[in-house]
Amino acid sequence: GKAPYFGNDDEKIIAQAKKGIFNRKLFISAKISKQALTLIDKLLTKDYKARLSAEEAIQDPWIQKRMQLQDDRLDQTQQL
Repeated sequence: GKAPYFGNDDEKIIAQAKKGIFNRKLFISAKISKQALTLIDKLLTKDYKARLSAEEAIQDPWIQKRMQLQDDRLDQTQQL
């Protein structure tokens, strides 16, 4: 995949990450859901106090939905 930051080399990408500037259009063009985009915004927030922790991210509705879908698939497989 592509890094969500602008730049052609590691130094430029790291500088963009430190500034909190990322290529949101990359995610929009990938046609991801609004819920997923909201989660990405929260995870890539520059302000570490506002950024989601791993524990908070796991509780995000988008992740919770994916976890439930995975559990449902496992249940269906075990019933076969």
